[in-house]
Amino acid sequence: MSAIGPEEPKTRPWVIVVGVLAILAGLGWCVSRVREQPSSLPMKDFVEYWSAAKVNLAGGNPYDAAQLKPHQQAALGVKQLDDVTMMWNPPWVLVLVTPLGLLSATSAHYVFLAVQLAAILLSATWLWKVYRGPTSYLWVAWVLALTFGPSAFVFWYGQIGGLLLLGLAGFLYFRHIDRPVIAGVFVALTAIKPHLLFAFGLVVVLDALVSRAGRRTLLAGFVTVLLAAGGAWLMNPAVYAHYSGAGWQSSTDINVSPKDWAQPLVSYWLRMALAPGAFWVQFLPMMSVVGLVARYWWRKRQIWNWSDELPGLVFVSVLATPYGAWIFDLVVLLVPVLAVAARLVEQPGRGRYLVAAGFALVTVGVVAPGTIKAWLTGSAEIGLHTFIWVSPAVLALCLWGNRLGRRSSHLPPVNLGDTPPPGGREKVVVRPGSGTANSP
Repeated sequence: MSAIGPEEPKTRPWVIVVGVLAILAGLGWCVSRVREQPSSLPMKDFVEYWSAAKVNLAGGNPYDAAQLKPHQQAALGVKQLDDVTMMWNPPWVLVLVTPLGLLSATSAHYVFLAVQLAAILLSATWLWKVYRGPTSYLWVAWVLALTFGPSAFVFWYGQIGGLLLLGLAGFLYFRHIDRPVIAGVFVALTAIKPHLLFAFGLVVVLDALVSRAGRRTLLAGFVTVLLAAGGAWLMNPAVYAHYSGAGWQSSTDINVSPKDWAQPLVSYWLRMALAPGAFWVQFLPMMSVVGLVARYWWRKRQIWNWSDELPGLVFVSVLATPYGAWIFDLVVLLVPVLAVAARLVEQPGRGRYLVAAGFALVTVGVVAPGTIKAWLTGSAEIGLHTFIWVSPAVLALCLWGNRLGRRSSHLPPVNLGDTPPPGGREKVVVRPGSGTANSP
């Protein structure tokens, strides 16, 4: 008798249908609750995008706290606002957010959250396909994406992280199916917060040196950002002058400069230890990592596989970024989380359940402090700099899950940089149109 390998589970469409209905039902419940009690979903950071949109539509300065203040007061329903929330994203992001200014604050908030939800679910679907997760378990990807702690903060704070995740997932999916131009369009979304994914951006540029597909991706991404930048200028010709003159250097009585943020980063605490007044110290980890990433890419440039390498690049980026990497930004860690989950979902033994329990504990650790504080004091405000532990914890769980996944008989492990494959580099044969590796 010939050996028969493990059978691929049959697709069960009813599971997907039930999953979609459950998500829609949950979303409907949330919307109805918010309509009855608007304070149950405060706008928080969303007001930075909506107020910037309103000011930009009026031809004002969307980076001026004084001009943003009355719009934020109206949106939040307060007469006195001590701290204006600034949109520090580059001007080309205004192309995405300015249409929100055509709506009321409440309507715009709903639309914005719906876009984030769609972006996260679509990203999870694409990542599951790239990492060859069983179609019958697609619901696992959706559940992980929606219950991941940082995802909850994307919705709670009204932040834009879902589009960052979509940029990564879209890039990876369309490179995987050999559509490099469309991949480049999605790369442009990562320019919403370019500092957060600097290692990924660096390798996108380096990849263009040795790969025709890489060159097409880079060119498409550059053109997309250029068009967005031009659109921002057409809407408001003074916007770049406004951006360069924003309050970067020091805080004012109504807004806090990024230099004065207490941040959940090693780079921030390095600065506090060495030279608290020298913001440039926070860029030292990034500068060190840039050289290491370039060297790593150079060694693997002829066998570079984006699906293997992207999880590691995301971790390197968020751990060494010079500023930001707030808890809602860490939704980009769904790339490595779903890569590992796709390999463990059918793994025999208790290991996968222990890894799942670990991720559940991370989510509890992220959500519980604010929930408990709200019960005790009525306020759910938690210092975002306290979440410095989340990225290392997720990295440890992904490394553990990756090791367990090596036992899988039908999927290769995701390279998270823990150990090299046995025998060193292996020769990669690229089939035309496979999109799984680069060709010079």
